[in-house]
Amino acid sequence: MLDLEQFIGKEITWLAPPTFDDVINKNLKGKVLPNQMHRQCTHYMKFKPILEWWHKTIGETCDMRIGFRYGEEKRKTRIDERLIDGYQWDKVIVGQSKNGRNKWENKRWRKLSYPLIDDMVKAIDVDNFWNNNSQVRFKKGYYNNCVGCFHRNPLFLNKMAQEHKNKMQWFADQEDSTKYWRSKKELYKDIMTFQPQFELTFDDFNECDSGYCGL
Repeated sequence: MLDLEQFIGKEITWLAPPTFDDVINKNLKGKVLPNQMHRQCTHYMKFKPILEWWHKTIGETCDMRIGFRYGEEKRKTRIDERLIDGYQWDKVIVGQSKNGRNKWENKRWRKLSYPLIDDMVKAIDVDNFWNNNSQVRFKKGYYNNCVGCFHRNPLFLNKMAQEHKNKMQWFADQEDSTKYWRSKKELYKDIMTFQPQFELTFDDFNECDSGYCGL
């Protein structure tokens, strides 16, 4: 990320959202892994920290560019459908009442644009750009998003387990301790032992596998 900051010539603000363990232990009551009914990983680890940072440091409506790529127009549509007169409104804590309860206020906080979609920049274009650039050393490729995301299909999760065994083991351990199963037919510990018969490529997967997180 420091390389990227030098490359673009601008300061990058670092946020410190809660860890995955914090989200499960504090926000997901009963200690369950994120699932279709409880997708708080996206809310607490991505969206909420950005909104709170905006409230503390900016506090007025801003323009925000979203990095959805050409071909991800469905994601854009899902967000745009929630806009009011072109702006996004969300509730944020603005103080506390005398009894100690949080005071909330609905704020108009951002106007969105999608430059990669507008310029027809696809995922492969982004990959090629960074693969041909040696100035920035962060991990390149399409394997982004959470390693053990429940959205992903078992074959892709197995590929993730081959590349990130320790991280996938964390999901298997959580499955044992929380007694919540991704699927009773597809436990993480079983997915890790799959023996694929062929090498999988990017084209074998869908938007959930390649980085789509339900937004």
